[in-house]
Amino acid sequence: MTLNSISSRIAYAGNGSTQSFPVPFKIWAPSDLKVYRREAASQTDMTQALTTDYTLDIAAYPGNGNVVFTVAPPAGATIVILRDMALTQELDLQASGAFAAENIEVQLDKLTAEIQTLRELVGRTPRLPVGSPLSELTLPEPRPATANQLLGITSTGDAYELKAAASLPLQTVSSFVATLLDDPDAAAARATLGIGSAIDLNLLTTDVTGGAHADFVAFIDTSEAGASNKVPVPNFFSVAIAGATDTTPVDQTTYEVMARKTSDGTLHRIPLAEFGIGKHTIWLPASAMLARTTGGAASGTLELATNKIMLRTLDFDPALVEYAQVSVQMPKGWNEGALSAIFVWSHASAATNFNVVWGIRGVAVSDDDALDASFGSTVQITDTGGTTNDLYRSPETGPLTLAGIPSESDVAILELFRLATDAADTLAIDARLHGVALFYATNANTDN
Repeated sequence: MTLNSISSRIAYAGNGSTQSFPVPFKIWAPSDLKVYRREAASQTDMTQALTTDYTLDIAAYPGNGNVVFTVAPPAGATIVILRDMALTQELDLQASGAFAAENIEVQLDKLTAEIQTLRELVGRTPRLPVGSPLSELTLPEPRPATANQLLGITSTGDAYELKAAASLPLQTVSSFVATLLDDPDAAAARATLGIGSAIDLNLLTTDVTGGAHADFVAFIDTSEAGASNKVPVPNFFSVAIAGATDTTPVDQTTYEVMARKTSDGTLHRIPLAEFGIGKHTIWLPASAMLARTTGGAASGTLELATNKIMLRTLDFDPALVEYAQVSVQMPKGWNEGALSAIFVWSHASAATNFNVVWGIRGVAVSDDDALDASFGSTVQITDTGGTTNDLYRSPETGPLTLAGIPSESDVAILELFRLATDAADTLAIDARLHGVALFYATNANTDN
């Protein structure tokens, strides 16, 4: 048997699909082989485990074959296959005739011991990681002309070279840094930096169980001639807020507040003008509504029997479509978008069938607009009662778009009615309307 190759290491580039990588050199047992995978991002060499990460496809030992990965190494990874022999001599020759077997074994043992000595020497020398593509690097030769220089890496990152002189007097620094470097101790250095002589951040106590809110913040108090101090985080912000300028901003877009996002703990700043923006409600009681002259709902008052609760309602007929209207000055912060409504109502005693169909429509009237204007499209909602003198809140209607061209501070004229002729309306007695919750969205938090 012969060894015709001096190679005992080979590297391959992973591509995410190839699983089998040839072993071009001879091995005597699976334990003679080490396989590594180098990650491109971290340049870390990870040892691969036989049977877990890969298997060997070798017909017979000693011989060569293939390393077959369980999962194809990803693109960017480097596969390193290395022969790493145990430095032992296992051949035991038997004496036979004139053949001096013991003498041959002595020489083989001596050769193995010499290789083991070399391995020990190599083990104490610096060497590159197994996955490194570099080899046969040379070090600069020491000589008098390069005395006191530092060994460093070249700008190309693939070799070593000598760097600038390490002697401090030969370094170019600013005059301030020079005054810092010649300080004999830490106290003198702190004095040069102007941070006082007593500060020691390592002495600040922290609460590892309570989180950062229980920790301390270090600061310099200029009112105490540069003295160092510490204060809990909540106190630090409390004092900062108390000492801030007391301001009621006219233009709220020029001020911001800090907010914490609960899902990930990140900090965000929010313009003050955005606070309060969103969906709001106006309550329109039945007492503020006006029954229409033509086909209007009846006004009703009722005292409940036990606790004498007084109700003022508009009572809508079970057979005829009756109407009531209400006008409301919309807030200036209204975004002039669609509205929606919830009907709040009750009914007297009824045996069966408790559905009521409510409807609403409206028109926006601006300055100098004609009041005798057409209403917009009707939106309706069905709600179910059932118990005498219980209060019911209907589901919220869909978007209610006002007719006209809505603008800031418009008056919204709303017409409300019971669609008694609708097949879904089954309550056989009056439906008593207590009021309507009108919903609108804002794009400003004040009416300035």
